[in-house]
Amino acid sequence: MKKYALFLLAAILVTSCKDEATTTVPDDRNLIPNPSFEQDGSPTLRSWDISGEVITIEDSPPGGGRYSARISEVWGPAGFISVTLPAVGGDKQYVFTCWGKTENLPAEIEMSFIRDSTLQTKSGAVTDTIWTIYSLADTYSARSGDSIKIILKGSISQLLPSKTFYDQCFLEVR
Repeated sequence: MKKYALFLLAAILVTSCKDEATTTVPDDRNLIPNPSFEQDGSPTLRSWDISGEVITIEDSPPGGGRYSARISEVWGPAGFISVTLPAVGGDKQYVFTCWGKTENLPAEIEMSFIRDSTLQTKSGAVTDTIWTIYSLADTYSARSGDSIKIILKGSISQLLPSKTFYDQCFLEVR
């Protein structure tokens, strides 16, 4: 009987444990620092530029860590978070992927290549109310000094409050 109880206790402990460290460690090919808005189990927006009402919240997609970034809009222009990185020289394909969801209104993700004051931009709508993977891909011929900017936007509304959530942001160069 003791062996059965010990086995049952061990089985419960093993199946109830979740290894969050393995789900939040960025892939070594990911150019985005802090892609899951957390570090060492704590929420953080470190490495991201912020505009508007942006916080980290305990809500994440399947396989994610614990936290995501939430952009709230109440009667005003869209808030956003962004990160700017140096572009990799030469002709490369850039693939940006993230999880997102929105309440009430669509939001937008954007990938912009910057050379001097010229922008080449690719964007996509975030429309689902459940965690969904969104992706943008573009080819760019980068020169020294060029950069790439990833922008995760909230909704725009003058009438209806909305919240947009983002997590597990991944930028790969192929």
